[in-house]
This record gives sequence, C-alpha cells and structure tokens, in this order.
Amino acid sequence: MHLNLNPRFLGRSHPVLCPQCGREGEDAASATIKTDSRFPDKAIKRLMGKQRVVCTNPGCQWKGFLNEYVAHEGECSVAPVECPHEGCGVEMPRYVSMLHVPMII
Repeated sequence: MHLNLNPRFLGRSHPVLCPQCGREGEDAASATIKTDSRFPDKAIKRLMGKQRVVCTNPGCQWKGFLNEYVAHEGECSVAPVECPHEGCGVEMPRYVSMLHVPMII
C-alpha cells in the first residue's frame, strides 16, 4: 500500500469539532478543537512512519517510508524549486536549477 503524498490531500486546515460537544448541542465555535491544543500521538506517528510511500514529483522513481519522505523531498532532483535570484521567479526542477543559476551570474 502506498500513501498519496500529493499536497492537495495533506495539511487541510478545516476545523475539528469535538464529537461529545456536538452531541450535547454546543455551537460550532465552542465545540471547535484548536490545533494548538492537540498533541501528537507517538504510537500513530511511529505506525504512519512505517507506511510505504512514493514521491509525487513527476518523473521521480523514489519509494520509501513516510518518515524518510521529508528528507527526500529536500533533495529530490525533480522537485520544483524557484530560482533564488531576485526578480527571476522561474520555477523548474531542482536539477535544472543547478544549470540555470550559473547562467544568471
């Protein structure tokens, strides 16, 4: 099984409502659980980290574990990056940026 790491499926910032408050008839504002008051579940984090995933960047063949994905994303040669030169704004795969930057200097 591979998890989809497409950014549109990750990090959705919708409000999380307390189910008990909902059953008791509380309004949505008072039943909302704020993200800063939640705490990570270490067992779930460990379990999720062992899930096999694939890189979502087109052309990348990387496969690995979820807990390795952040490190891969930081070095993926086909990940889209923006040119670091002010005013350029061109977005390209990381391996192309290594060729692009010397052309601007």
